[in-house]
Amino acid sequence: MFTKNKFQYCIYNHERLELHELQKEYQKDKAGTKLKYENQLFCPGCCKVDLVINEKKGKIYLSSHPKSPHGDGCEYALESASKKELKEYYEKIDGDLAALLLNRIFEEKVTREKLLGNSNSPQYKNEISDVKFVLENKDGIRKYLPRRSLLLNELEESAHLTMYYGECKVFIGKTDKKYYLRMFRNNDHAKYICNLVIPERVYRYLKDELRFIPQSEDLSFKHSRDNAVPVKLAFVSTMKKKQEYYNGYLSFSKLLMVKRI
Repeated sequence: MFTKNKFQYCIYNHERLELHELQKEYQKDKAGTKLKYENQLFCPGCCKVDLVINEKKGKIYLSSHPKSPHGDGCEYALESASKKELKEYYEKIDGDLAALLLNRIFEEKVTREKLLGNSNSPQYKNEISDVKFVLENKDGIRKYLPRRSLLLNELEESAHLTMYYGECKVFIGKTDKKYYLRMFRNNDHAKYICNLVIPERVYRYLKDELRFIPQSEDLSFKHSRDNAVPVKLAFVSTMKKKQEYYNGYLSFSKLLMVKRI
């Protein structure tokens, strides 16, 4: 799964295009969407590789052309890190680096012109190369850190620690020992996305940061949906599906970033 859906966004017309936005267009007009974007979608890491729209079981994903090599150092050319490697990495990651990674996932707006035109400048190296979604394992091999959008038609499960991100509405349900960060789509329908369980021992470090989010012991979905507020957020978690509901679990406070919209 990680390999097939590595590209959660791409570069189109010098701007970032999210996979979930492409998905909406594709559902309305499959042939027209493929024709519109043919040879126009590029790898967001190096902007040298053409990306192709693929479909499997009603879902789309982007893949690179097999004969098209990525640019030097492109993170998308790497293999995904293993479950064990991801666990060890995120347990030991420095809080400042975690913040940079989480912030990059929804602040990054790198254009193709910038990547191709200024690749040798010091400013380019500082803005693009310093913060990569990459880990280096014990053997010195660089591996890719998987990410997933919260806004795809159907959220993807993951037994691996994965960085989830997106703009949505959130509400906090609470019990004696746990807090539940509930996420809904930021539109008129406010469809439920998932639930991030935050144990009390972790929440105490996030209390001030999350203070602006409404919370209640009323755990009904209607109450949560009606009182949710819009945010941009990114977090690292596994994601499991139980019946029709998706649930993540936050192990460390450093692995969550929430920004009020």
